[in-house]
Amino acid sequence: GALSLGIVLDLEHQRDNRYDSNAVAVKLKATGEMLGYIPRSLAPICVDLLSKNNHPLVRVVGVKRAGKYLSIDIMIASDFS
Repeated sequence: GALSLGIVLDLEHQRDNRYDSNAVAVKLKATGEMLGYIPRSLAPICVDLLSKNNHPLVRVVGVKRAGKYLSIDIMIASDFS
C-alpha cells in the first residue's frame, strides 16, 4: 500500500534482535505491516522513549524515494511528564 502523510505507525522495541538489542521496528498501525527500522544512531533515543511511554503517537510527516528504498520522516508525540 502507498504511504501518505498522516498515516499512523507503531514503534516496537525488539530486545531480542540478534543484530542490535536496541532495534526499533516501524510498523503500520492499521495492519502491523513491517516497514523497516529506526536508524541505529537514533534507536537508543526511541528505546528510552518507549520505556517511558509504550504507545506514543507516531505519524508519517514525509516520504522520499531513495533509489529502491523509501525514506520516511516521522513525528513522535508523547507525554513526557
